[in-house]
Amino acid sequence: MVKIYKDKPNNSYKKLKEFLHDNNPNKILIRGFCWDLNLSIVLKALKQTSLNKGLLTCVGSGNVSKLFHRAGFEDVNASIGGYTIVNGLSINFDKYNEVHNDRHKDFHIFFPVENMLLDKKEANIVIDAINKSHAQKTIVITTSDFYRQPEELYPYIDIVQIVDISNYNKTFNDRKLSQIQKNVELNLKARGEELPY
Repeated sequence: MVKIYKDKPNNSYKKLKEFLHDNNPNKILIRGFCWDLNLSIVLKALKQTSLNKGLLTCVGSGNVSKLFHRAGFEDVNASIGGYTIVNGLSINFDKYNEVHNDRHKDFHIFFPVENMLLDKKEANIVIDAINKSHAQKTIVITTSDFYRQPEELYPYIDIVQIVDISNYNKTFNDRKLSQIQKNVELNLKARGEELPY
């Protein structure tokens, strides 16, 4: 049964560190719609462990370096099929629809997964890859996460960590986090919907 936690960013960081230091469980889903903050939390928590060799599976397309720049890692020059050092971590990059060689990796990050979950065929590819991960730790990170699709991953995940930025009066990348959440909640309410967590 999946364990679900909802915490402010600082406590989410602490719980992620606990997960990374524990031998079991080995699969975690990081939810929340401030994806750059979530990626930053993951990379900073990994830095505090002995886990330093990883694979990042880019679920979607786009400029990989730009993802890291938005998360506060300006010096990253990354591309699909390449290798780079991020925050002292050695990371290889591949695409979600490739065969993933993570057998000798300390961690395997799937990011971002949100859009892939909207299509059943794509979602099955991502779920299959998560199930077949041989890395010590598998970390799945959502983006713009304010729908129920990520719940489809729950049967394949040990822990869900929701990064809660409501009433969190700090900024990240010059954005007030609590205001981001308020805006999302207002937009959902206007459509007759609400946050799923």
